[in-house]
Amino acid sequence: MKFIRKLLIIVLILGAIRLLIPVAALTGINYALRHKNEDYTGHLKDLDLAILRGQITLKNLHIEKKNKPQALQIDVANTKVNYSWQKLWNKNAVAIIAIDGANIVMTEIPKVKPPKPDEMSFTKIRKLLADSKWSSEISQFSVRNANVKFVVPEAKVPLSVNRIAIDISNVHLSPAKNWQLARVKIESYLQGQGRMLLTGQTQPLADPVLADMNFSIVDFDLKTLNGLLLKILPMDLTRGKFSTYIEAASEKGHSNGYAKLFFDDIDVVSNPQKLKSGRHFVIEAAAAVGNWILKNDKEKTVALNLPFKIKHDNVVLNTSDAFWSALENKRDELDRKFDNTISFAQNRSEKLLE
Repeated sequence: MKFIRKLLIIVLILGAIRLLIPVAALTGINYALRHKNEDYTGHLKDLDLAILRGQITLKNLHIEKKNKPQALQIDVANTKVNYSWQKLWNKNAVAIIAIDGANIVMTEIPKVKPPKPDEMSFTKIRKLLADSKWSSEISQFSVRNANVKFVVPEAKVPLSVNRIAIDISNVHLSPAKNWQLARVKIESYLQGQGRMLLTGQTQPLADPVLADMNFSIVDFDLKTLNGLLLKILPMDLTRGKFSTYIEAASEKGHSNGYAKLFFDDIDVVSNPQKLKSGRHFVIEAAAAVGNWILKNDKEKTVALNLPFKIKHDNVVLNTSDAFWSALENKRDELDRKFDNTISFAQNRSEKLLE
């Protein structure tokens, strides 16, 4: 009887601990969200722990800017983190992270502040991982059903990126493994209809970041940006679509790439049209003349190929090649595809010539 009584006490104690751990964890996370950042505050509604199974689930996370909530609001419905106990015993931290239902609304771009002496910076995190005997890896990182909306003052329609789907695999977080590249695929829709696709490979822990990426936008309706164009340029369009194919590779502060830009069936000046100012008239007239001169009459497309280089934050655009490619497109339309001519090897060979 004494043995059974002791066993029951142990079971009750373990059960109580199991019930208290999620409550304590939720309380700690909410305290950190409210008090550990001077610019932002937040709240987590619920947290589930499946300790033996190796899973943590965060539900209904909300983050906003203190004293100015409209500037930035983030809502995440579900975040799941899975880990392997077996690999933890071997000092190998491997996680699978899945985010579902993220919505971000902002009226201004968050400013990146330099870290304070007592805060964890990128350099400190990198050194901490380098000095650790642990091997860390995010084997899979995924995001589904995410949306980002940027509300521009005075623009009739906000700038939005919808249906964001992110898949990143094999992110090695040990600086000794900088050569191991993560695979990246990000698909989304600009203003709900212009498909954007980013694919490639990267090592985010490298300093500077190592990346080889292809990015494309296909058949984006430019009229959906008229509110923003009127505010920035000013300029608006009565019709027209935009596509681009960008290929770039970056390593050790050296980047090479090109951007193919296609403007299809553009119509700038309409009759009648209300012009906001003399500057509005000049910009639209110049755009209309350029479109008339450079347009491929058969395909009704203005296109150019703009090569670029970035060396230690200095951007060099090859405008001469871009101009001649626009003239070439007038005669025979540029290929709407990636040339697959950019690579890490090109950056390395150019650096050796310096």
